[in-house]
Amino acid sequence: MHRTRGELEFKQPKTKTSRRTITLPAVTVEALQAHYKAHLEDRMKLGLGRDPRGLVFTRGDGLPLDPDSLSKAFERLILKAKVTPITLHGLRHTHIRHVLMDGIHVKVVSERAGHANVNIIKHLRGLHTEHAQADAALRINTWLR
Repeated sequence: MHRTRGELEFKQPKTKTSRRTITLPAVTVEALQAHYKAHLEDRMKLGLGRDPRGLVFTRGDGLPLDPDSLSKAFERLILKAKVTPITLHGLRHTHIRHVLMDGIHVKVVSERAGHANVNIIKHLRGLHTEHAQADAALRINTWLR
C-alpha cells in the first residue's frame, strides 16, 4: 500500500527480493489466525462478506488501512506503554539484531529481511559485536570444561 499524490493504492514491491516467503513462529501464526477469524466475523456482521483482496488488517468499514494511520497508532501505543520510543521500521532492525544475537546465520537473516546481499546484515551484526564476543567466550568455556 503506497500513497501517491495523496491517494492510496496497491503497488508491486520495489525489488525482486521484497516479495518473499518466510517461516513465521507458531505463536505469530496463531495470533494472525485468531485476528483473521475475528476480522471475518466483523465483516460478516457489517454485511461486507469476504474481502476479495484477502486483506487481514483493514479499517472498521473494510477499507485498507492507511500506512500513516498505522504508524501513528503505533506511536500512541509506545507512548501509552512508556517504553523506549521506536518506529515500526525500528522494530525490523530490532528483529534483525535479535536473530543475529541468537546465532542465526547471516545469510538466513538477510533472506528474511529481503536484502539483496548480506552486506547490510553484516553492518548490523557489527553493531552487537560486544554481545557476540561475550557469547563466544561462554561457548568456548563450555567446550573447554
